[in-house]
Amino acid sequence: MLAGGKSSRMGRTKALVEIDGRPMGRRVLDALRSTGCDPVFAYGGDADELAPLGVRVEPDRHPGEGPVGAVAGLLGLISERDAQRAHDETPVDGAVVVACDLPDLDDTVVRALIDAAQRQPGAVAVARTERIEPLCAYWPIGVGAQVASAFDAGTRAAHRLLDDLHVVVVDVAPGALRNVNAPSDLD
Repeated sequence: MLAGGKSSRMGRTKALVEIDGRPMGRRVLDALRSTGCDPVFAYGGDADELAPLGVRVEPDRHPGEGPVGAVAGLLGLISERDAQRAHDETPVDGAVVVACDLPDLDDTVVRALIDAAQRQPGAVAVARTERIEPLCAYWPIGVGAQVASAFDAGTRAAHRLLDDLHVVVVDVAPGALRNVNAPSDLD
């Protein structure tokens, strides 16, 4: 999960904005946890501020550098931790990366991403309604070096990053990826 800090358009931390009495970040966390994703953590944002969500917060390695920086940092973090695992532990194949501002995300979408990634190992499984949503995707650890290289070369738009990767598109129900970026999106 990507949490991030205060949103200039929202005027506050998006993960804590309530929709139907529940913070958006909690809704995303619940969707991930209900599919068995483990560990689940927030990547970026202020740990004290996000404490009400009851989730571990990992510092963003490239704060303010957009979604490609976040994905690059997250895959790098997971890869490093995987290298430190004991030999008898199962290595991590990938990560479901979800922005905190998708309040209608549910376990059906998360499960569909994981299933698609299992059917096509090495592919980035990306959710789509009207358009693809790179921050609702299963990212295999094996693309980490390519993502980092693209980030280092200046790529900041996630959809451009996907142009150079093996991608499987997962169509999901209309509205499942409603994105809340501004107060007007809450209506």
